[in-house]
Amino acid sequence: MIVSEAGYIKFKIMHKKFIILFWLLGFAFPSLYGQIVADHTVVSKFSDIPQSYIDLVKKMWVSYAGASHSAGVRAGANLLEASYPAYQVNVTESGTPEAYTDQHLRLSCATWGNYNNSSGWIYSYGQEDWFTTSQAITRTKAGITYCNTSGPALAAIGFGWCWDPEMIGSYITTYLDATQQYVDYCTTNNYSTKVFFTTGPVDLMNATGELGYNKYLAYQAIRTYVAADPARIFFDYADILCYDDNGSLTTTTWNGHTYPIITPNNVGDGNGTGHIAPAGQLRLAKAMWWMLARMAGWEGSPVVPTITTTAITNIATMTATGGGNVISDGGASVIAKGVCWNTNTNPTITNSHTSNGTGIGIFISSLTNLGKNIHYHVRAYATNSVGTSYGIDKEFTTACGQKADDTFTKPMYFNQGLTTTKIIFPDGTSMITIPTGTGSVTWDAILSKPLTFPPSVHNHDLLYKAITYVPAWAEITGKPDFFSGNYKDLTNKPDSIELGKALQQMRGIIPPRYTTAQIEALVPTAEEEGLEVYDITLHVKKYWNGNLWKIVITSN
Repeated sequence: MIVSEAGYIKFKIMHKKFIILFWLLGFAFPSLYGQIVADHTVVSKFSDIPQSYIDLVKKMWVSYAGASHSAGVRAGANLLEASYPAYQVNVTESGTPEAYTDQHLRLSCATWGNYNNSSGWIYSYGQEDWFTTSQAITRTKAGITYCNTSGPALAAIGFGWCWDPEMIGSYITTYLDATQQYVDYCTTNNYSTKVFFTTGPVDLMNATGELGYNKYLAYQAIRTYVAADPARIFFDYADILCYDDNGSLTTTTWNGHTYPIITPNNVGDGNGTGHIAPAGQLRLAKAMWWMLARMAGWEGSPVVPTITTTAITNIATMTATGGGNVISDGGASVIAKGVCWNTNTNPTITNSHTSNGTGIGIFISSLTNLGKNIHYHVRAYATNSVGTSYGIDKEFTTACGQKADDTFTKPMYFNQGLTTTKIIFPDGTSMITIPTGTGSVTWDAILSKPLTFPPSVHNHDLLYKAITYVPAWAEITGKPDFFSGNYKDLTNKPDSIELGKALQQMRGIIPPRYTTAQIEALVPTAEEEGLEVYDITLHVKKYWNGNLWKIVITSN
């Protein structure tokens, strides 16, 4: 029959207390204290593995040493890569295992020697090679030593069970003792190899009658042993195959005992690689990747992204260029990234920030609306479902040449001579020459020139500012429509104060620029109260209060 996981646990309450305890230990295995237990609960979590840990797994050589059933894991790894290319693998079934690479996981069942052979690469390993005799244990230890001293370096190894009907009762104790010896042997010799415990098949003869029930009890004994030490690593082959992807558990009953067996979807017709169907193979591979990522140091659940802050470049008075690199999404999709900045250290997304899309990788950000000669702190940020993380704090100071209301003179400037005034445009060569005295220049001629700085300001606004600098005797003809109506006709106006006042009426843009001495020499009329000018000596704005010039704001 097929029941839900919750339904089965409820059903088990009617059974003996020790069976309930074993069940809870084996089929709802807690990952307490960071213990690495790859069972049915982690199959869907393979997609949570951060890219940085996928990359670490791709440096590993792993041997799932066993007979035919172990092949299901390797077949599943190939299927997983076909559907999810990030999980790259190379399976070796004969010859010398592949040498070190960081391009893909190397997976095989190879061992150096076995019970019958003291050397050579062997691609079939049974209980007689892993644990049933002292010679088997000695040879297995020698093989681990060879891999750690002569290579290829073996990252992890576990035993792949076959049906083995006799492997119950005391044999399980023998298996546990031998496997623990391998764990301790690697620790004592400071080998990097991790040895993991396993369970075995739950199909065919292991899925019916008394043998099936005894196999279940044997696997429960393994689960109980592993749970006693959080340092033990466990690949629960049997549990993974007793569940479908939708969480449904398949069970059978013998002599009043209900126990789990492989699901129909996972076994298929029993003729697949490793005696299981592609669905089961894929589940095993997903759990294997999860376990290996945990071995590589992953915590097992999504974390915030990993991001770096790039250096700040193209620093101007109001703008700069920054960016970052989202190295890892933390196991959950990056839904926002950019840079944030403030005058205080460690800015966050509550401060000024950019939005530069989603996903991992390098991005470039434009910092805008900055102030002149101000020291800023910048950090890149990235957000996923877990939270927001930041790169290190980078510092820079904006340029102190032009103020925000003086940016026009940075890309475009005026060269006033005795007879002409030249307006030089950003391309460095184009210019308009305004003759002295009776000369004139049309608006159409001015508008035809390229204006590219700053991009957030309309070209016309820059041109209004430009007019402030045009000598009072220069005639501007062909004015655009928005110079008419409520605004004064500026043609042939000899007074640049009047010109500046008209410009300010339009949108409060840059006032005329004078030295302090020139400003003090200006005496506006009563109707010009409130008129603003810019003091280029003190770098401040001033306004006429009806009696004298007062400072509006300071330069910094």
